[in-house]
Amino acid sequence: QQVLDLNITAPFICAQIMGREMIKARRGKIINISGGGATGPLPMISAYAASKAGVVRFTETLAQEVGPFGITVNTILTGGVLTERLNSLFERNVKDTGESVQDAIARIEELVEAAVGPRGLVGHRRAAAHGPGCLARRSDRRRA
Repeated sequence: QQVLDLNITAPFICAQIMGREMIKARRGKIINISGGGATGPLPMISAYAASKAGVVRFTETLAQEVGPFGITVNTILTGGVLTERLNSLFERNVKDTGESVQDAIARIEELVEAAVGPRGLVGHRRAAAHGPGCLARRSDRRRA
């Protein structure tokens, strides 16, 4: 339930609250963050995968609803970001299977590549933090 609340309910509530103000202003940008779970099945973390796919569909639908008010809505689909939580999942895998963290990452990347094509699966938080800024920049500046 925590995964669903964080990944689906939170973006919905934020969009609902901020969307009202953006509609009044007749402009705004909403940027949601999704991930690899949105592109294909992720066994053993089905709630996460379903919630990330839900973020994508929510974003697509919301974009159509609020687009006429000058509001753009986008989703950034990140690969896996090596957070403490993801690292702890890899470490638990080491304990359960004896497979190294590097081997587990390589195996998961192979599965993802086979399912959805090549992509770097695991990145670092600093790199992932810069993506939203590109979408958030004002593109409606008037030229002199």
